[in-house]
Amino acid sequence: MKRWTTLAAAALAAPALATGPAVAAYAAPTQTTVAATTATAAALTPGGAVARQLAGKGNVKIVNSSRIALSEKELKGGLTLPKQITTGVLGYGGGKVNAADFTTRVSISPEVRAELKALDGDLEELFRPTQVIVVNGVGYRNSEFLAKYLPTGKTWISSPIGDDPFWSPATENVDALSPATLDAVLKSAKKGAGGTLDGVKTTLYQVKSPLRDLAKISPEMKNLWVALDDKKSTSTATVKVWVGPDQLPRRVMTSIVQKSGKNSFVTTTSTMFSEWRKPVAITAPDPSLVIDADQVALPLFLDEAPLSLDPKRGL
Repeated sequence: MKRWTTLAAAALAAPALATGPAVAAYAAPTQTTVAATTATAAALTPGGAVARQLAGKGNVKIVNSSRIALSEKELKGGLTLPKQITTGVLGYGGGKVNAADFTTRVSISPEVRAELKALDGDLEELFRPTQVIVVNGVGYRNSEFLAKYLPTGKTWISSPIGDDPFWSPATENVDALSPATLDAVLKSAKKGAGGTLDGVKTTLYQVKSPLRDLAKISPEMKNLWVALDDKKSTSTATVKVWVGPDQLPRRVMTSIVQKSGKNSFVTTTSTMFSEWRKPVAITAPDPSLVIDADQVALPLFLDEAPLSLDPKRGL
């Protein structure tokens, strides 16, 4: 039986986020400005459009979901782990993402949630929503699971984020907000109509490649390739990117398939980007509610639990 720490990790894991100052206000563009901007954007690559956007100040709304499916002989049909869903807003300026306010939850069925609660209440609470705020290089985290380990009156833990992924939103295996990575990945992509997303018509870029090749140009893919590190396996990655008339990403979807013998491991992630430039205030929590993470002993690792689930039922 798979360790429940795998599921616990799904509730906590995520890639890195840049740091910097909070976002500023935004003035809505006029109709004339929109037309001129669209015409100018047509000459940009998606990476160029993102770079131009990050150079200014603004926000973008994200909705991310990720899921892992395992197919092994021992599981007799495979096992699909819970979907992790992240929603919120990212702030940017000065050429990078510099602020965030997002909530992550793990989607599990009521039946499984009840089993978890009966087995261990702490384990069940780990899968409840967690909110993260990042402002001025400091991360703040709040959740029901963490709250019980904090002193009375404290509801947030904080720490400088640095390169620690604990403070970052789960986005994509291809960072759509990295201009160089985005253009490099899409260089050999096929283009076609992508339908309407975020209220605009989109162009769909698609590329399928061995994971080892994408690992050479995408830091996120490289980290995944190093983590897999299985010479007997073959891994492929499919990347789809939908961009609007302004060349800004509206959706990014990746599917990583790793095969080893009769076993397979599939990771699927999807991120929706919308409301580019819409003003959203991202502010730190009230200082009176915050405690430094170094002052709290947090139980981030769980022992193996004797929980027996039918893999065919799903989670």
